[in-house]
Amino acid sequence: MKKSPRSRARLLALSCLALASLATIAKLNAQGAATAALEVPAKKIPVPTDVSPQLQKIIGAPLRSNWDIHPKTGEEWKPVAEAGAAALVKNLPGMLERLKVKVEKTTIDGVRAFIVTPEAIAPENRNRQLIHMHGGCYVRPTGCSSLFATVCSCFIIAL
Repeated sequence: MKKSPRSRARLLALSCLALASLATIAKLNAQGAATAALEVPAKKIPVPTDVSPQLQKIIGAPLRSNWDIHPKTGEEWKPVAEAGAAALVKNLPGMLERLKVKVEKTTIDGVRAFIVTPEAIAPENRNRQLIHMHGGCYVRPTGCSSLFATVCSCFIIAL
């Protein structure tokens, strides 16, 4: 089968591109660039203007004082998690009141849990349940402070 001049030109271009790529990779590996770290200078990121003023305030707030702490053991994590939890727990009663939800502590098959029930339930949702199961990836927030994630999830889904 005879190839058209256009097909031969495409094949030649792809072959050249492949050879150039291989040469570049070989050169970078020889220089050790593949293992070097990429340095990115610090920069300011503008607060988005297409979100509410309340969210702009949160996004634009300075980083918390211990944002760069990286505990390596469970014992090192414990005070960090407890400090974060204490800050959240003090705001919890006001949040529950504003969102008009009731919280009950319970244990399900040995696991501590919370049952969050809204004051008013839309008729189309009366026979529905939301089960918010934390995947366990994060150590914070803990205890009652973990209710923030659950209550916010329920509120967002209800919207």
